[in-house]
Amino acid sequence: MKTVTILCGIPGSGKSTWVQKDLVNQEGSFVVLNADSIRNELYGDERIQGNGRTVFQILYDRFRRALVNEKMPAIYIDNTSTTKKSRKEIFSLIEKYCPECNINIKVLIAFSNG
Repeated sequence: MKTVTILCGIPGSGKSTWVQKDLVNQEGSFVVLNADSIRNELYGDERIQGNGRTVFQILYDRFRRALVNEKMPAIYIDNTSTTKKSRKEIFSLIEKYCPECNINIKVLIAFSNG
């Protein structure tokens, strides 16, 4: 069964580090989606915010494609996602394209090296 893991936390809280550590145990195919990577693709630097609407349209399109891809058992959403509004589209897409998905939400309060 497909698993969607949504990471929530302020910048620098360790979301990407947590994903990298979790991927060590991940079997099979997976995709990690985040707006910073898309900004880097579009603008050459993840710090350039650019057109947020375009960035998130690309992110949600990639997420939708991963949800319907039967060969993609694990999806990680590595974004700030700290507000209900910021998670709304994610949950709408899950409900529409993969209602049977397992959903994990990881909330990172502060970065920890241990």
